[in-house]
Amino acid sequence: MYKQVLNSITDIEIFPVISLILFISFFALMLYKVYHSGSSWVDHMASLPLEDDSTIGAISADATEPKNKRISMN
Repeated sequence: MYKQVLNSITDIEIFPVISLILFISFFALMLYKVYHSGSSWVDHMASLPLEDDSTIGAISADATEPKNKRISMN
């Protein structure tokens, strides 16, 4: 059944080609970004998990409390 449906669509052979071109261009763009990004940006991104909360913005006390507190219905 699927073969008949796909055979009835005209110009369907262009879709795999478009998908391949999109994949290769995205992959090439990411490679370009990685190789041409500055070392200061890479060092900054590498040190983010190691920084204190005070340097990247403190989390408010409200955000640390659980959201699903029980509410009494009187």
